[in-house]
Amino acid sequence: MPWRRVALHDGGGEVAAVGKQGLVLLVVAFAAFYLLTEPEGAADAIRGAFGAVMEAFEQIVRFISRLFA
Repeated sequence: MPWRRVALHDGGGEVAAVGKQGLVLLVVAFAAFYLLTEPEGAADAIRGAFGAVMEAFEQIVRFISRLFA
């Protein structure tokens, strides 16, 4: 009788992929609900997120300019 290699687990790759898809779907559904029920709040949230990204970009540029100065 030849020896066979038996996998004890599959690594959870397929389960993780389904979980990630579910999480993305949940976030998109929440964003759509928030946008439809509170458009002013959604606009403020987007404006705040954009401001945070711009502030981070400015800080990175400031760091690089002082690094090479």
